[in-house]
Amino acid sequence: MKSILKDGFSGAILIDKPKNMTSFDVLRVIKKETGIKKIGHSGTLDPLATGLLVVPFSKATKLQSMFLNDDKSYEADILFGVSTSTDDLEGEVLEKDESINLHNIKFNVEEKLNTYFLGKLTQVPPIYSAIKVNGEPLYKKARRGESIEVKPREIFIKKSDFKVLDSKNIKAFITCSKGTYIRSIARDAGKLLKTEASLKNLKRISSGNFFLKDSSSLEDFLEDKINPKSVFSLEDLARGFKGIYFDKKEATLIKNGIQAPLKKGEVRDLKANFISLWEKKGEGERLIGFSNKIDDNYKIRFLI
Repeated sequence: MKSILKDGFSGAILIDKPKNMTSFDVLRVIKKETGIKKIGHSGTLDPLATGLLVVPFSKATKLQSMFLNDDKSYEADILFGVSTSTDDLEGEVLEKDESINLHNIKFNVEEKLNTYFLGKLTQVPPIYSAIKVNGEPLYKKARRGESIEVKPREIFIKKSDFKVLDSKNIKAFITCSKGTYIRSIARDAGKLLKTEASLKNLKRISSGNFFLKDSSSLEDFLEDKINPKSVFSLEDLARGFKGIYFDKKEATLIKNGIQAPLKKGEVRDLKANFISLWEKKGEGERLIGFSNKIDDNYKIRFLI
């Protein structure tokens, strides 16, 4: 299976990132094994985190911004009673609350967390993060001990499900917009319950229409035991977007960079901002390229 993943292959593979590796470590391994020069990913995972990385190759890297913008779903373990410099258990312990017992809190803890962490929110990212200020990642400034004001940012939580496991631990399932820091959610969950809290474990279980259950572990990838469900051709990826279909004459215009005319309302009625372009060929179809939707029209983004 790994033999198809070589220089010239355009598509993507779903990888289950192991713990204690950076996302870029994973890309380096895949790049070395396949010889593919152009490679990307669907959004960085911290070294502590495990789970789904969508790794596009070659021409499919042009779709990377779409993957980055996809909603992500996570399974998170949160430990209450401790806060750290990094908002996870990798950092220096700042405060401890030995008295916390989630079972002794008078109000319904799960209901309070599930209600609060839903919809549009303002979140302050962790000081140890890759967000750049004046061209430099925040974590570098933090390591030098600089005093930094981290600006809050707007996020959107589509779904949340917090479950109390015992007196100090909660498991949370969260579906959220890009740029959401689950470490910050863990920290803020502690504040909401008037105590301390830090992220204990994190696993990404989905990204857009891609799921961890269909992925291949990095170990299986290296041993050429790749799950067939984890490999997508460029055409497979394109079918995940709304499409417009053209006859041969129209397709020829598009291949020459000329926008073929559309039927009235053909694009307007598509509920999507990014569209795949196809040529009808008998009973089948051939991918031509991708476009952005602009009002009632489309603008060619790139051709295959």
